[in-house]
Amino acid sequence: MTESKRPVIGYVSRYDPFTDKMAWSGTIYKIREGIEKAGFEVRWIRYGTRPMYYRVLAWKLLLRLSARCFGKRWVSECHFRPIVKLYGKELRRNKAVEECDYLFFPGSAQNMLYSGITTPYIYYTDATAYQMIDYYWFDICRKSQRMACEMEGEAIRRAALNLRASQWCIDSVIADGGGQPDKCHVLQFGPNLDTEHIHPITPYSGNGPLRILFSGVAWERKGGDVAVRTVELLRRRGLDARLIIAGPAEKPAICEGKEYVEFYGLLNKNHDEEYRKYLSLYETSHLFLLPTRAECAGIVFSEASAFGLPAYTYLTGGTGSYVQDGINGHTLPLSSGPEAFAQQIYDDVTHHRLAALAEGAMRLNRDQLSWEAWARRFREIMEKETANNKE
Repeated sequence: MTESKRPVIGYVSRYDPFTDKMAWSGTIYKIREGIEKAGFEVRWIRYGTRPMYYRVLAWKLLLRLSARCFGKRWVSECHFRPIVKLYGKELRRNKAVEECDYLFFPGSAQNMLYSGITTPYIYYTDATAYQMIDYYWFDICRKSQRMACEMEGEAIRRAALNLRASQWCIDSVIADGGGQPDKCHVLQFGPNLDTEHIHPITPYSGNGPLRILFSGVAWERKGGDVAVRTVELLRRRGLDARLIIAGPAEKPAICEGKEYVEFYGLLNKNHDEEYRKYLSLYETSHLFLLPTRAECAGIVFSEASAFGLPAYTYLTGGTGSYVQDGINGHTLPLSSGPEAFAQQIYDDVTHHRLAALAEGAMRLNRDQLSWEAWARRFREIMEKETANNKE
């Protein structure tokens, strides 16, 4: 360890974790805050600077050309060995690395593999390459798949600690990547909102419209059509259900002509007016519905729990670490359709369960789904790691 007052963690990122609130939908910024709240000094270890950028861009253009010629794509740059080697070389030249006790990688830990750097590193992300194939990544050539998985496994095994955003991901780290169980820990993402701006909702009492919030940019993958049909079915059952939509840039065709659908489009949290509008949608809603069919984690579930909104989604990917069935909402099998979502919501409303689910959401926010909880857990993990290294 260095002689500084606080242990120094080098935060390895192309984006400035002290100012950029857009990268990873704000998660890059919030993770840095969490590390500092845990008692560590954070220094930005930047890569992808302009001299290296043009060499990386040349490789990207070649990969795009290859995809057009052969009909198969290559995965992201952090899983392509020639680019990883370039970034590793850039990290090796960064003198600030020598001042760090640990390096922290919010993804892209593969850059360590060819860097020659011996500083221990922490690898934190929300999915492994093994999980992404045919889940988020499609039409990937076999060579690219092999390369991605080989480097993923090596990055996992070399890491001092493997932190992941869900149990789903940790299971893959251990089973697919060969990670040591005692070096693997779940740390769920918190909400990408300022805590002083969060005001918990009043649970639905059965009076007035039932306001159901949907927040997701990728309309099809997030199950937007299922959400609309769910609300239609609830209305047929006699509930005055309304669907509040944020995320898609354009209004989906299925929403046209439906007076019970409120569409707000894509709201940018970096713009004060749009950020306040986004907050108001949570504050004026009663439950959160996101029937997503592929989800590594889902920060919106943490946001919903922060406001006390019961959440309804499919049990897929990492959603089970954010929506605990019967505690802060419900997770349904992927085989379920709008009828199943409508039935679950209708039962919870008519049997007056929403208040208990709202209470469970707030409790889960305090214990697991907040950046304060993240910081506490991170500090505990690092203290244990440091103690073990001294033995």
